[in-house]
Amino acid sequence: MNYTDIHNSLLTIKQETAQGGNTRLRIYNALKAILDYCRQTGEDNSTVTVKAAVEELRRLLNEHSTSGVAHEARFQEIKNIIEDRVKAMAPKTGERFFGDDYLRRLNYIEHYESEENSIAEDTFELTAIRSAKMNKLATIPNSLFKYSHLSSGSFSEAQTIEIAAFKGSRIYYVNKQGTQDSWNTILPKVKIVKPDAFSECRDLLEVYFPEATRVSTSAFQNCTRLSKIELPRCNTFVFSALTNCHNLEELNLPEQSTIFNNSRLSRLWGCTGLKKVFLPKQYEITDNAAYLFLDCVALEEIDINSMKYIPHTFFTNKIRLERANVSDARYIGYAAFSGCQSLTWLVNNLATEIHPFAFHKCTALEELRLPSANNLDYMAISDMYSLKKLELLAPGIIACEYSATHGSICNNPRLTEIKVPPVWSIPPTGISFANCSAISAQSVIDIAGALKPAATQTPIAFDAVVCDRIPTATTTMLQNKNYNIVKLGV
Repeated sequence: MNYTDIHNSLLTIKQETAQGGNTRLRIYNALKAILDYCRQTGEDNSTVTVKAAVEELRRLLNEHSTSGVAHEARFQEIKNIIEDRVKAMAPKTGERFFGDDYLRRLNYIEHYESEENSIAEDTFELTAIRSAKMNKLATIPNSLFKYSHLSSGSFSEAQTIEIAAFKGSRIYYVNKQGTQDSWNTILPKVKIVKPDAFSECRDLLEVYFPEATRVSTSAFQNCTRLSKIELPRCNTFVFSALTNCHNLEELNLPEQSTIFNNSRLSRLWGCTGLKKVFLPKQYEITDNAAYLFLDCVALEEIDINSMKYIPHTFFTNKIRLERANVSDARYIGYAAFSGCQSLTWLVNNLATEIHPFAFHKCTALEELRLPSANNLDYMAISDMYSLKKLELLAPGIIACEYSATHGSICNNPRLTEIKVPPVWSIPPTGISFANCSAISAQSVIDIAGALKPAATQTPIAFDAVVCDRIPTATTTMLQNKNYNIVKLGV
């Protein structure tokens, strides 16, 4: 019996047992891989165990046979031809093994080449295969090399990488020019990278997909050594594709990227090494992007100057962000920059709504200009211990809760200069400058002089130190306008 006869016998067994599903296809493909390897070498090879092949073929026959006698005859013929060419051997010391017994016994193929244009999913899952050459595949099937030892391969025609195709494998580089073949996996034409495609590839260092247009959720999740990813043509990118990529320092998405998934699971969680982010100018963020940079504690620079919307808790968690260009944002959400203790420079000209805690504890920011803000909410500008100058130039309402400790502008002990619009309204609840002990008397006069008369008395609360410096004339003017000054801290 020649190799063609053996292959035909295996194919017949596969067809006769097709109703058994994917498990049998995996066994068939594993056996075929062994047979193809034997055909390539033409002689005995110590890297393949015939015992495993024979045992798995017998398992297939015994468990799924429709014609026991005929199958047994085929089995003996295949057993004899393989035994002539391959030596049985014990497992290599130190090899990783996983749970499925029938796959553990096939854990000795190191290299596989095929000119076929298809292969069953899961074929090399959990195996010790180290390299593969399958240049006619248009699609890398689901879980093909999942948790295998694969470190390199060539798939020159593949355009789609299916779910978990390389998950947990030992790949080092993808399309890395100038890298020796034993460290590189060639996938030059890939356009679509599906969920979990490379997740848990903990040896993966660099990725370059010159033609990829879509990268899905969890595609590179837990690739903890990944330091560089290049996607020059990507137009659909899900942020959660990079979850727990601790070593990634820069994310630069192309300008043509127009489609993003802003689901609540689409966040850069665990990207603790990310320093620079460059997003497309046309990218529009919705409230679903809350906590997007929650874990990006190393983030130093981000250019999102075209964003119209800064969502809630966008940068929360004391990240190292030093500069933020958000000049076009019309809306700054709840705690959007809260805790950004390294932020020293911020540009915004158009925001009308500043929500609670927006700049809370931005302790390094010395100057804040919000020329369009007409809605400044609860503790939006508070605990900014370095703040010296504040400009609020748009006529409107400071919406805050008046209390001895809280307000929209409070706990800023170095704040000395405040510029407000010529006509400035405040709500019936009043406005608090509690613990802004450095405010000058002139600043108080300027604030009082800009207040719009109200039908009812509205308290303006300063701390005791400031109140002691307010001239009597200012107090009288406020009272004449139906406002009163409340002295806090006494």
